[in-house]
Amino acid sequence: MRNTRPEDLFQRYLLRFAGSAAEAQAIRERQSIAVLLDTFVVFEAVARHGGFAAAAAELRLSPATVEARVADLERELRLALFRRARGRFGLTANGTRLAEAVRGALERIAGALGAATDAAPAAEQDPNVIPLFARSRR
Repeated sequence: MRNTRPEDLFQRYLLRFAGSAAEAQAIRERQSIAVLLDTFVVFEAVARHGGFAAAAAELRLSPATVEARVADLERELRLALFRRARGRFGLTANGTRLAEAVRGALERIAGALGAATDAAPAAEQDPNVIPLFARSRR
């Protein structure tokens, strides 16, 4: 796993979530991609803050929920993304690579949503879409 690219980690998670490449493609085309986005928003917040409590406060979730989502992601990937040792918490090498890829992906999504919102007539804008990504970018 040493030289695993972040894109490969994401693809592997998506394939495990979907079960097959065809299902993975179908997921990309359906609303259920929101589950993956939510997982990665949580992971990115934990990585950025360096802990569950601060990420939970930002995301308005309980620390237990945040920790469970990260544990689910690690279990699905079969990778340790964080080091947990006596009072010390930090990203592993794989966690660092994935965090960088996820952060970049979320920034591109937020930018695309911002551009779409700026271009859309006011009647077409949903005020609930942008705040999810804006909140995760603090």
